[in-house]
Amino acid sequence: MKRLLFIFFYFAIAQSTHAQTDVHALASALQHDLQGNVLLLRGFPVQSDLKFDSHLNPERTFRSGSWTEAASRVDMVEVKGKDIVMTGQRAAFIRDGETNVLVKTLVPEDNRFEESRKIKITLKGPFRDTPDAFLENVKQHIFVMDFNELKTIAPPWWQPYLRGEVPANARRAGIPPSGRPFGHLANGDPIYQVGKNAAEQVSISAPKVTKSPDPEYTELARIARFQGVTVLSVVVLPTGDTGEVKIVRPLGMGLDDRAVATVQTWKFNPAMKDGTPVPVQISVEVSFNLY
Repeated sequence: MKRLLFIFFYFAIAQSTHAQTDVHALASALQHDLQGNVLLLRGFPVQSDLKFDSHLNPERTFRSGSWTEAASRVDMVEVKGKDIVMTGQRAAFIRDGETNVLVKTLVPEDNRFEESRKIKITLKGPFRDTPDAFLENVKQHIFVMDFNELKTIAPPWWQPYLRGEVPANARRAGIPPSGRPFGHLANGDPIYQVGKNAAEQVSISAPKVTKSPDPEYTELARIARFQGVTVLSVVVLPTGDTGEVKIVRPLGMGLDDRAVATVQTWKFNPAMKDGTPVPVQISVEVSFNLY
């Protein structure tokens, strides 16, 4: 009996030692491949303290924001008991000053908001994967590594921009002459452009805004004192409500999504064609300024 107990405890200790060795090997794999990189967090969380279980599922539902404010630079990978902790600095995507391309940037240092700039990702052990398998699972469950995947998981108002359907230096590319249909609603009704087309004797009056609340700033943009203008393509319905909204010229740091959410609540006196309300497509510029 004593011999059996000895063997049992021997294997228990050996198994525990093996698990501790494994967690360091797993952390080393993450450190080698991820440390120093700015990566997009899956699910676009805005919290700074994220916890995942041993299967790399979130321990609790986190608040999601825009993908343009959900990046992080992995500065350190540490082992803490059975857990692996990745710490770093929040990052964001902002529009390059000379192009329509969004580029990664770290949130500027500001002692007043130091805690908001930090991010901590805790992976709760124990784990059973090999280092290579664990690394791939972390990439798959925690981060978005492939830009092509972003095209499929970003909100619909981002899709034309991410698919490259919006030219870098054009706001009205592909838009037909005034008075002609720009597209169609789901029910088949044509969507017009505002203006006159003398050749076809068509005149479309512009819709007039009757309710236009301002969007709120995101926390990261406020910390960075980030300002600018985002340009949206907006369909105004015959009811005066906002229809489909697309991002044409993004700003970044989560502000574009705030602009879309707010413009979707705007109200209009609708556009008119021959005395009848018709849907039209218009460009809307939304400004973000800090005073």
